[in-house]
Amino acid sequence: MLMVSDETANKQNWKGFTLTGFCPLLLNNGKSLMGWNITPLNFEMILDAGIPEFLGKEMDHLMEKIAEKLHVSPDMVQHWAVHPGGKKILDSVQRELQMTNKELRHSYNVLRDYGNMSSPTILFVLNEISTAILRQEIPYWHWDLVRASALKPLHWSAMVSFKQRSKQKELMDDPEIPAALLHKNLRELDMLNRHLGGHAISLAGIKELMSDRSKLYHIVDLGCGSGDVLKYIARWARANQFRVKLTGIDNNPQAIKYLEEQSAAFPEISGVVADYTRFLEKPQGLILYIVRCFVITWKTRR
Repeated sequence: MLMVSDETANKQNWKGFTLTGFCPLLLNNGKSLMGWNITPLNFEMILDAGIPEFLGKEMDHLMEKIAEKLHVSPDMVQHWAVHPGGKKILDSVQRELQMTNKELRHSYNVLRDYGNMSSPTILFVLNEISTAILRQEIPYWHWDLVRASALKPLHWSAMVSFKQRSKQKELMDDPEIPAALLHKNLRELDMLNRHLGGHAISLAGIKELMSDRSKLYHIVDLGCGSGDVLKYIARWARANQFRVKLTGIDNNPQAIKYLEEQSAAFPEISGVVADYTRFLEKPQGLILYIVRCFVITWKTRR
């Protein structure tokens, strides 16, 4: 299942689904049913046995929201792509929406053949529908008649539109964000990067460019946040006897203040409050720049 822009699809003459709408629904009353217990060794997933029943009871609410925003009722939907979180979940959805086995066969097939693979599973379901269309087992319909649901107890998502790029700033980019909230978010990002390998990826690139221990390497992290990756690099440089000067650039003074507080034991690290584009305009000599682009979505259980 390949997701591309309309322009690319038209150039390549590719046929497929068209994403035309988006309708999220946050189910706060289900937050106690699912969560993560983060340990030094792994992420332990918390799943309550009552999830299938809970999701079934929320189906009417979800359908009302979809009908209100997208002007689509269940009887208009030709093909359903439902995340197969488990057989009991599919059974509950089928029962509450009074669906036939045929309507949910693609989700049941993926559950049988692959199991629940978390978020990517919905792409396997869409591939099942697409394959059936290509085999002419079912007539071709645009995506506006297909409904995809993540089926997570905390978050429902039906229809994602990529036709318009969002111009809204992330919460972290808001200059008015309260310091306590920013620092909390930076701590969470640091934890995720340590456990999921984000720091290791940056360091792997740095290692490829550093070989001469007699040189002083100037490494700049653009949009540094807490400076967590700089500390990671500093520890590695000390252990391997490399001389480094580490600079974090961030437009938010609160982020740089947090960096300086957290990096007090690392004199080789400094922070600069600046727009990185203006920083790059000044001649700096030979510098290794760290530019990271990532998207992380998660829910934590308090």
